[in-house]
Amino acid sequence: MNRKALIYSGIAKLANSNRSILGIVSCGSFSRDDMDQYSDIDLYIFTNSVSDFSDENNNDWLDALGERMYIRIFNNIEEGVYKIKLIIVGGLMFDLTIVSGRKFSLIGLYLKLINMGLNGIIPKRVSRLMESNINTFYETIRRGYEIHLDKIGIGKILNKAVKYTEKKNKSTFSLTKKQFENSYNFFWQSCYTASIKLIRGDYFYVILVYDHYLKRELIKMIEWGECIAQGDHLDFFYNAYKIKSWGGIRLYDSLKGTLLANDLIEMQRSLLYMIEIYQEYSRRVSENFKFSRNIKFEQFVIDFIKEAMLNTHEK
Repeated sequence: MNRKALIYSGIAKLANSNRSILGIVSCGSFSRDDMDQYSDIDLYIFTNSVSDFSDENNNDWLDALGERMYIRIFNNIEEGVYKIKLIIVGGLMFDLTIVSGRKFSLIGLYLKLINMGLNGIIPKRVSRLMESNINTFYETIRRGYEIHLDKIGIGKILNKAVKYTEKKNKSTFSLTKKQFENSYNFFWQSCYTASIKLIRGDYFYVILVYDHYLKRELIKMIEWGECIAQGDHLDFFYNAYKIKSWGGIRLYDSLKGTLLANDLIEMQRSLLYMIEIYQEYSRRVSENFKFSRNIKFEQFVIDFIKEAMLNTHEK
């Protein structure tokens, strides 16, 4: 049995193994039929008994997918769902998300109310939650998905969610002044602080904390800049995933210089590489939206880092 047939067989066994499973949807490379030997299998498992499928001590239902070598069950607080990382004999990895069928059905109700023009009766808190849930699903299924089991009308809701989101996203890319300033100011302040931490010898702290801050804001600005440059034709993945394909080879190669090295001077130099790329994209975004930049502080941070490199070299 080849790899794909093995996966389909496991999903079919899983669908028939437990009556509490109301739906199974795959997405990612497997559903698009462009997986390679390293691809993991992304599955949404729909159920009204979430606690039964997120119990670390009661997970025999996963045996349907194959003989387990590794399993991790955890609550993804950011997304508000339970996740399961499963690796079976042979190295095949499954990434499962447990979805409450009842909560998912509320998305269908929400979209129905929107379609009826009854937006006003929906509390803002509920609306924000629904929009967040819809966007989360859209980002994972917009490049293709496959429904393997559907007892609660999952297909209809997903289809409506995709149409709703694509219609909403057809509007021209927009960015508020506050959004830009929050990202811009945080990036430059973090560059300055990271350089100081490096001078003090807090290398691991910079790597674990500030490197994450800086790259998150850098990628955010790149996404904004590419949205301006490419418009509706841009199909980017979040968190820099596959940035070589949507950002281009020049950007991809330039980002290699932002990786932290194993000595202080090179670490400071990587900050300058990040700054160089960030300036290019923040300039593009600010000019497009007529936002202002703090050029004086930018130059101060750059000069500070260069002086830190010089002082370190002299030592």
